[in-house]
Amino acid sequence: MSSPLTDVQLSLAAAVTLLTMSGCKLWLGLLLALSFCLHIKASGETLVKTIGKEADVTPLCTNGTDRAIVLIVCKISTKRSRGEQCRLVYRYEHGFDHQCDSRFRLMIENQTLFLHLINLTPEDSGSYTCECSQNQATHILHLNITVEEVSGDENVPNPFLPIVLQVTAFIILTGIILGFLCRNNCSIRKNEPITGHPNSEEAEDREAYNFVNRTAKTT
Repeated sequence: MSSPLTDVQLSLAAAVTLLTMSGCKLWLGLLLALSFCLHIKASGETLVKTIGKEADVTPLCTNGTDRAIVLIVCKISTKRSRGEQCRLVYRYEHGFDHQCDSRFRLMIENQTLFLHLINLTPEDSGSYTCECSQNQATHILHLNITVEEVSGDENVPNPFLPIVLQVTAFIILTGIILGFLCRNNCSIRKNEPITGHPNSEEAEDREAYNFVNRTAKTT
């Protein structure tokens, strides 16, 4: 029969063995997770853009036979938001989830996902970060966007434009009326009979002829 001290030692040894086995399993799980994370390739890109009020489209990633798009998350932080972020999300199972206003949207065309921006103001300048997750690959696009202010001259209409148009229309209309009147006067003159004094040369010839006849009769 074993002594009580020996039983305690055996119990401690068994407990240490169990802890060691549990620790090995934990480390093995961590190593597997680490190897899986290392297997996923991550790439990044930084793009600086200056845009205006017109629509701007930036391609994010494209579906492929071996690289299907699983998830896209765009985080937008602008001067207007003062550090707060809104998000644009696309999930393969659920589609689009636009948490920003309608000027910021994700759109898909020909298997390519785009970031679509329109009607932005200088207050919308800021950081736009989009992360595209595909099978065994993740692409991160950092956009530093500056929105130019629209010049005031482009929005103010020319005050002289209506006057110029009115003068031009008046000149054209006056030319049409004068041309019509001239055409009628010319046609009237052509239809009038020709009247007037006979030619002086014809009168002199006729007078000379009569004088010759009178002279012949007297002789």
